[in-house]
Amino acid sequence: MKALFKGQLTMDVYKIVESLEDEEATRNLAHEDITSELLKELRTLVEARGYRVPYVGIKLEYEGVPTPQYVSIVNKAIKEAKNSEIYIRGKGTITNITF
Repeated sequence: MKALFKGQLTMDVYKIVESLEDEEATRNLAHEDITSELLKELRTLVEARGYRVPYVGIKLEYEGVPTPQYVSIVNKAIKEAKNSEIYIRGKGTITNITF
């Protein structure tokens, strides 16, 4: 007999952007890097581990003005993640070389 489980993958996501005069433009800027390609990559990573992912989405809400210390923490995390991204993407890359 099989058992089905349903749940949510939870991640707190923060994005620091320059504040613009127009609140909607600032919100759009915060969401700018959330592309369908990114969401598809997230879905694929989770499904490759044996989970079904019928929906992937993101919603960012205004949290206020970040402190300089928090900006430093976020920038450091982004830099470290970009280095890890190269490794993670490299694991799945197959290169065919033909002569």
